[in-house]
Amino acid sequence: MSRLTRTIARLVQRPTIQCTHRIPVATLMYTNRSSWRTYTSLTLPETKEAKSIMSVLAELKDKKTAEEYNELLKQLASEGRSEQAQKVYDEIFRHHEVAADITTYSQLMLSYINDGKYEEAMEIYYELRDHEDSANHAVKSLRLDADIYESMIRSLTNGKNMDLNKTRFDPNVEPMYEYSVEDVDTAIYTNIDGDSQPSLLTALTLFNDMRHLEIQPTSEMYIDMLKCCEEQRDEFVLEKLHKLIRMDLYLDPDLRVFNHLMKAYKVVGDGSSVLEIWDMAEASNNFDKESVSIVINTCLENGFITRLRSIWKNLESKDQLKSEKTLEELLEERGYDINK
Repeated sequence: MSRLTRTIARLVQRPTIQCTHRIPVATLMYTNRSSWRTYTSLTLPETKEAKSIMSVLAELKDKKTAEEYNELLKQLASEGRSEQAQKVYDEIFRHHEVAADITTYSQLMLSYINDGKYEEAMEIYYELRDHEDSANHAVKSLRLDADIYESMIRSLTNGKNMDLNKTRFDPNVEPMYEYSVEDVDTAIYTNIDGDSQPSLLTALTLFNDMRHLEIQPTSEMYIDMLKCCEEQRDEFVLEKLHKLIRMDLYLDPDLRVFNHLMKAYKVVGDGSSVLEIWDMAEASNNFDKESVSIVINTCLENGFITRLRSIWKNLESKDQLKSEKTLEELLEERGYDINK
């Protein structure tokens, strides 16, 4: 699916434009955020058809600011009611009965993500992303920030979305692209093997974009992505994510991130990478009981017995090994002949 042909920057300069895209079609207007009001969750229609949301909108007919409508969009997004979320946008925000803000668009994107319609979500995303550097102050107020990326990545890597939306990409149409970890924006890759889930590839696209936009990912974002790679046994995305971790000069040495990185490599059967990460952790004395458990089990599963003995001896000598069993007992349990 192609990106939008009209940009937000252009739309700001035009008082009236006829367009069928999901992003605004008339002059963008903004208001200062008013004080938050108490919001009571509305009862959503049983059907997810777009027109059925009109009865709910009728209950909000006297609302004049974005906050109340954004809360409704949040409800719809949480249930993946993208058609109804789009209807709310069209009825309330498109012609500026109420001024949209960045929360409006983030919830609209989330509604598509949670409905498995990743191309539609990314269409909106690209429209916002490509105009962060605009000189127009109104457009600058639509700045994407780390919180928005985090919410999108968390939804994309959610196990429920993974299970529900495994086959959203039609194998007969152009595949989803994801940016490479190269410094050139025009360089793109596809998952040639076709094994990666669409939602995980989309999350990787967003994650990589953050680096280009100089938005610092949080440890939680890395962990969400790594957990998903582990659950999906996705070596393709895992390797690209690992490259991003290596290039992240501002990432604190978060032990949780490196433990999840080792677990993911262990699950995909790449024991050598687990040992590589362990070597760095051991050299910097940045490991814990879980780290030790991961590397020991990796050695046992891959037959790295000589290396296991070395690691075990090293940890024992520094009184950093907490095990109720001896190495020989562990080897016997795993079927290794310790007499050889």
